[in-house]
Amino acid sequence: MSNESKFPKAAQDLIAGTVGGWAQVIVGQPLDTIKVRLQTQPSPPLYKNATDCFRQLVKQEGPKGLYRGVMPPLAGIGFW
Repeated sequence: MSNESKFPKAAQDLIAGTVGGWAQVIVGQPLDTIKVRLQTQPSPPLYKNATDCFRQLVKQEGPKGLYRGVMPPLAGIGFW
């Protein structure tokens, strides 16, 4: 029995890298969203800390708010 795949090594690497990149974006996007909101908040601050920012964001926009703006990074990984 042969261990050779039907896909060329370059295609396997491209697919694995793309899926890995997508996973990185999906995991990191909520943290990046909170970081950006904390960095760009007006004075006086809207949020006390990262936890407060997270709670307010989910309360006001729901869990989907954590993934606002996720499509451009996903589109730019791998195949593009």
